[in-house]
Amino acid sequence: MYENMTDYNIRKQMLDKVTAPVSKTEGTLIYDALSPVANEFAKQYMELDSMLLKSFIQSTYEDWLDKKASEFGIYRKQPTKAIGKLKITGIPNKVISKGLIASTVDNKQFITTETIRLNAQGEGISKIEAYEAGLDYNVEANTITEIVTVVNGVISVTNLDKVSGGSITETDEELRERLLLKARTPSTSGNIHHFKEWSLEIDGTGDAKVFPNYFGAGTVMVAIVDSNKEPANEEIIKDVYDNIEKNRPIGAVVTVQSARAVDINIEVTIKRDLTYTPQEVEDSISVNLLKAMRDMVFKQDYISYARLTSAILTAKGVLDFIELRVNGELANNVSLESDQVGILGTLTINEV
Repeated sequence: MYENMTDYNIRKQMLDKVTAPVSKTEGTLIYDALSPVANEFAKQYMELDSMLLKSFIQSTYEDWLDKKASEFGIYRKQPTKAIGKLKITGIPNKVISKGLIASTVDNKQFITTETIRLNAQGEGISKIEAYEAGLDYNVEANTITEIVTVVNGVISVTNLDKVSGGSITETDEELRERLLLKARTPSTSGNIHHFKEWSLEIDGTGDAKVFPNYFGAGTVMVAIVDSNKEPANEEIIKDVYDNIEKNRPIGAVVTVQSARAVDINIEVTIKRDLTYTPQEVEDSISVNLLKAMRDMVFKQDYISYARLTSAILTAKGVLDFIELRVNGELANNVSLESDQVGILGTLTINEV
């Protein structure tokens, strides 16, 4: 808005207002006297421009965005720790106190959060949480296999299922999206927007879809995903349910459940740029596909073949592709039910 208010233009305007018959060229007294003033005025206009950007939701950022969001009662979500369950094998009937630390082979550490007794076969299941918050601690099944804390009677450990729910601090764009949702879709008297707002308030929740009268009159079902746009774990589901129950009007019978996952298996034949290694290309394709599928969560009732194609073609090291099969089908969208989300299953890359 004030981009024309440079020191040059301001100085020129001031010099033009000098009517005395004196020289106003560079180096003269009047020129040199006005130049510092013009420079300081230009700095103030730059600051005014910056303040103007900070005052609007679409253009503000960082702490200024936090301040704007707080005016609407919305606050940036904090990082969360991944949680899951750990199978412990050892001496039958042995009591294993909480606090046992186990890790993946690349040293992502997890700690047990409950005391358990192994059964007669020497097996037991304990809840675990990541040692630190973050996305890196969302690990696949059977990857937590190293015992860090040596405990008498414990022989081996593993996680039978995926550990999930770890997230980073909410980004500016994610917070902005929630803030715009609040501003553009007023939440009143327990309407659909209200249920979605209550769901998204919880740390670790990535998105929510609300279904009025899902199980009949007077019922509400809320399907949620975690911050990675994947099925939410039990703790996030409980936290969302509790938050809705605390805020909702009397009358509705509420059910909160995780969105159901549909594996999207990709097999593609590509022409590779030989300056990239096969692993670099695979990693780039995987990242692009994950982003494309996350962008489609709760936005449409199918996984778009065209968008998957675009994700592959824009990956590093991909010059072209010859054939793409999605769940075994050529050039075909994958239909989803209203409470389903697509997640990346197997990724098979062939080369020509």
